[in-house]
Amino acid sequence: MERMSDTPERLYYPGANYTADAVVVHGEKVCLILRSDTGEWALPGGFCDVGEDSHTAAVREASEETDLQVSNGTKIFSGKVIDHRNTEHRWIESDAYYFELDQTAEPTAGDDATAARWFAFDQLPDTLHGSHQTMITQAQRYRELRDLLKNTEVLPVQPGHMGYDYTLNKTDRGRYLFSKSHNPRHFTESERSDHSKTYLLKEAETLDQLRQHGFIHIPGHHLLINGTNLVSEGLPTEAGWHWAAPSNNTPRYIEDVIDATTSLQSLPLLQSQSPDLDAIDSYEADGWRSFEDHTYQAIADQVTTLQPRLHDDTRSLVPDFIADLQALHRLQLHPSRNTTVNSHHDLRQNNIAWHPDHGARIIDWSWSSPGTPKSDTTMFLIDLEKSGIDTTQYLTNYFDPEHAHRLIGFWTAQLLQPTRSINSTVRLHQLASAITAYRLLLNV
Repeated sequence: MERMSDTPERLYYPGANYTADAVVVHGEKVCLILRSDTGEWALPGGFCDVGEDSHTAAVREASEETDLQVSNGTKIFSGKVIDHRNTEHRWIESDAYYFELDQTAEPTAGDDATAARWFAFDQLPDTLHGSHQTMITQAQRYRELRDLLKNTEVLPVQPGHMGYDYTLNKTDRGRYLFSKSHNPRHFTESERSDHSKTYLLKEAETLDQLRQHGFIHIPGHHLLINGTNLVSEGLPTEAGWHWAAPSNNTPRYIEDVIDATTSLQSLPLLQSQSPDLDAIDSYEADGWRSFEDHTYQAIADQVTTLQPRLHDDTRSLVPDFIADLQALHRLQLHPSRNTTVNSHHDLRQNNIAWHPDHGARIIDWSWSSPGTPKSDTTMFLIDLEKSGIDTTQYLTNYFDPEHAHRLIGFWTAQLLQPTRSINSTVRLHQLASAITAYRLLLNV
């Protein structure tokens, strides 16, 4: 808990200043210290030394401030924390680790702590320092999930295309848990591997904020473990959840999803610790702005390869689509960016679970960022049309031609990008989406 300078109200470094906290648990009790600087009860923790990783710092701080010896912690929190020293230009970010002791040991206050003692989880002080109540809550969630996973049945789950490992478990208590895990073996480039972990962190922080705002259209619980494994409530078909528009209840499905986007847009703009993950900018930079003179022919060649696998009605539009590609490209010279609302930015049927009794639950928030008022519903309607559902009655109120045009550029440009495996199904779906959006543009 050492201070970084003789002026404790000021942080040393511009930008993030990194700390580590230790959630040391024995049975149903957690160890807290009484801080000498603020007089608050808190978790043992402090600033990371230069070159020191956060886990080592958490182990060191636990020893220095409580004399408890811990090891092999599990990261259960990572991000910006509440601190009176935070400013717009300097702030504290912390990693919190869960440590469990098998045997009782009495803590002894040391360093800047004036007291150290065990507290029962249900008898914590009314006020804890900074974000430490949140960290303790995350530790309790971790304990619950860990215990639930001890006796589970592994259910089949369809893999995604983003390089994660996916697991669906049914617990012996009849609950379902879904795990989305970063696997470094899926990557040959360290930059792509780092991006995979960043997207998991982004998704977890977005779910945190949505839950704090009372947004109900997400899985019932979640926790990011060790920065690589996002565990959340499972929503399987055997429990009545639909992962595509149900043929016998399509209008209600569509209305529930649209209601979810309306609720999302009514929330204050979510704050991201990953400002570089801007979906609209990615759609534009990796879409029409990436086109060069040779791009048109390369795309035409790729479309020719994929064309036989398209549905008949989509395949019939391929010649017109290729012929209009350059004209579509020229239309993007002066796009507007009215990004004033929260947007999911990947609102397709396979990212939506729907239940007739519970409505819509949206997953995979790694692309969430400010968007245009109709950006989510535009992608949703394109995806419905691609699967053969008539969306004519919704186009006037929920379809944005400009965003559809933006998506066409992105999906088309992606046809030239390598996939993580030899399977080109993801490119086939992107081509079908681009042509479907093109057809809708012709009709509005």
